[in-house]
Amino acid sequence: LRLERGAYLGRHVEVATHSSMRIGQYSSIQDFSVVVGSVDIGAYCLVSYGVMLTSGVHYHKLRPHWLIRDQDELVRDDRDLASAHERPIRIEDDCWLGAHSVVMPGVCVAKGCVVGANSVVTRDLPPYSIAVGAPATVVSTRLEFRPPTNLRFDRDEDLPYFYAGFGVGRRDRVRGAASGGHFAGKSISLALNCRNASTFHAKLRSLVGDIRLLLGGDVANVSQTWTKVEIQMPPGANDRLLFEVETASKIDELIVFECAWVV
Repeated sequence: LRLERGAYLGRHVEVATHSSMRIGQYSSIQDFSVVVGSVDIGAYCLVSYGVMLTSGVHYHKLRPHWLIRDQDELVRDDRDLASAHERPIRIEDDCWLGAHSVVMPGVCVAKGCVVGANSVVTRDLPPYSIAVGAPATVVSTRLEFRPPTNLRFDRDEDLPYFYAGFGVGRRDRVRGAASGGHFAGKSISLALNCRNASTFHAKLRSLVGDIRLLLGGDVANVSQTWTKVEIQMPPGANDRLLFEVETASKIDELIVFECAWVV
């Protein structure tokens, strides 16, 4: 169970996992919510009162003549059935789950989503959508999510596309502006329009000595002075680029990221 910096749990919140669970930085889970199983909650999320997130279910049709409890035990005691039991839930950054909403196993609630009170989310939701009902359906959007070909830290309209792993909260942005970019950690994601692009470019600097920035099978070295990097795009790249920062440092903020673009 990993609680990142500034994460908050209200009163009588139940959290339990047999595998792994993360509650991202500055995310809050309010009173009487239940988070069980393999669940990943990103940064800056708002989980309201009495919300339920569970990556597993009870079994009532596996052996329909049996007690439900006995069917559950059958799954637990059978290696093959048990391995397929948990279907991880992912709640990406900046989501708001309304009071008494439920997210079912295997669902991804993408970045920026709003889920209405008492809704039951049974399928993946696209970025910045607003969904209500049981089962939840998309009724509106917060913004039109359209990844651009270039990003700058000092443009508000670019914030949604610094997709994950960046300090984009108001206080973080004030600190970042003084340093010339967004702070970022070990695992980061950018949303860029990579159609027909062959190379990724960025301007950034390290906070912890020389590091390596990895994208697919390509690597760029980054120093503590401002560095312009160029990395070959991985085959079949879509509009979400996932990077890893390779360093021995254990601190949360490893780099300052000024801008990025694809060509």
